[in-house]
Amino acid sequence: MKLRALVIHSPTFEKEKLEELVSKLKEIRDENVLTKRITLAPLPRDVSLDKAVELADEHKEILWGLIHLSAKDPRTEKLPEYLSSDNVYGSILVKDLDQAEQIKKVYKGLDPEKSSRFSLTFSDYFVVSPYFPSGTGDVAVPSLSASLLYVDEFRSGNEVRTLARADEMARRYAKQIGVKYLGLDVSLSPWRSESVGSLIEFLSGRKVFDISQISVIHEINQRIFRASVIAKVNALGFSELMLPVAEDDVLTQRASEGSLRLRDLIAMSFVCTAGLDMVAVREELIAPLFKDMVAVYYVKRRPVGMRVIPTQGGDVLLKNFGRVVETQP
Repeated sequence: MKLRALVIHSPTFEKEKLEELVSKLKEIRDENVLTKRITLAPLPRDVSLDKAVELADEHKEILWGLIHLSAKDPRTEKLPEYLSSDNVYGSILVKDLDQAEQIKKVYKGLDPEKSSRFSLTFSDYFVVSPYFPSGTGDVAVPSLSASLLYVDEFRSGNEVRTLARADEMARRYAKQIGVKYLGLDVSLSPWRSESVGSLIEFLSGRKVFDISQISVIHEINQRIFRASVIAKVNALGFSELMLPVAEDDVLTQRASEGSLRLRDLIAMSFVCTAGLDMVAVREELIAPLFKDMVAVYYVKRRPVGMRVIPTQGGDVLLKNFGRVVETQP
């Protein structure tokens, strides 16, 4: 088990206070912490995007959830300009279909690299989670949360002990930094060969998605929930199975073979997953997918994310992910 992300959620944009948080975060040197991150509150009207991006440029080793805006905010059209740095992430909060035209304008300014660091969050409120790009610093005081990589431990049935250990680690680091501890986003997420696609196939005995595997994924989510309760973890954010196609070797292979398609991912989102994540799709499909995700949110009534990589046809090559297979409808 490793902490996938150790994240400070900051309600303030004051440079001196952020510098102090950065300094304390950098003091943590632990090979079991894969990334260190800071995510800020939804961008206030009196804070310029230029000022916000300056913070990230000065601290390249930190990943920044920097720009979080409501879809009604006129500054959304400028958001793509500020996603040029590899360590800057941003999101837009979407509440209804009326915001579709505004979102179209945003996507026109996004190339594949920027799209990998941008998400739409379908919700009535900004999500507090360590998972980027959607996780924000919409909190009252500086706080800390963490996510973890624990697919292998889950597969072997050790999820309770693993969550308890991760919670203890994160709690200790919150005390060291001197901020409030929020808890864990206990989402089960993959990274390359540590694959949730492989886990689903192991538990179901079938290839993803030869036949609908809604029941298997639902059972995984029930195990996640039970484990967090038994481990006495404060589960926040999404806290569900995640299916980021480009981050999972098996899901990528199944998309390449054609057994994993957009319709499967959408169906899973209705029941018990966090949304469409790291999926390469043709540009003309983004608008209908937007409508589908609004529908998913209205049915599910839990935050749903959408991070898609637009392509004019064919696979996409990304700096940090390599080849991202175009997922067919």
